[in-house]
Amino acid sequence: MPPQEINGFEARRQRRIARKHARIMKSAAQVFAAKGYRTTTTREIARAADMAEGTLYNYFAGKREIFLSIVEEVLAALLELLEDVGQLETRADVVAFVEMLFDVLSTKPASIRTLVMEAWVDDLILQDLLMERIVSIMAQVEGFIAASIVEGKFRPMDSRLATRMLFGMFAGLVLPVLRGMEAPPAPPERHAMAEAAVNLLMEGIQLRDE
Repeated sequence: MPPQEINGFEARRQRRIARKHARIMKSAAQVFAAKGYRTTTTREIARAADMAEGTLYNYFAGKREIFLSIVEEVLAALLELLEDVGQLETRADVVAFVEMLFDVLSTKPASIRTLVMEAWVDDLILQDLLMERIVSIMAQVEGFIAASIVEGKFRPMDSRLATRMLFGMFAGLVLPVLRGMEAPPAPPERHAMAEAAVNLLMEGIQLRDE
């Protein structure tokens, strides 16, 4: 077989493997979110992915490896987004950034719900998988806020407290989606939410004189 055909075959094989991985992870996240990680079996994941359990083991060593892949996928998406946080210049840039953050959080509800549920009850998952990443993410956001204060883009404030309040605000907005109480917002709704969130962050709650 000519080298170019071998390369083409390998590329197709890798794409096929990637599709299988994505299908298994999506199905697993849905089952984990509905039943919890501990009570879910690989047989149930395979059934949800519409494949034989033995086939699933061709792509993942077991349930924990699938879970870890889901965690990595969510955190990698957040970290990739935050790589450009220092490049935000205008209010419109900040709105677009917040909108993209909403996109990540609201379009992967099953994966994030699984992550939150397991971290809440398993200290090992919280400490080993999440805390280092969460600290890194919060440090990047805090650094951006602190730098923006120095540059005069934001008014003087406690950057650490602002970071915590920002994360709390996001949590409050996405928790109903993660719990299945609300459907993920459509793009126009996400944009409106981003506009409102940035306005609240930058302007605060202002009391009007009677």
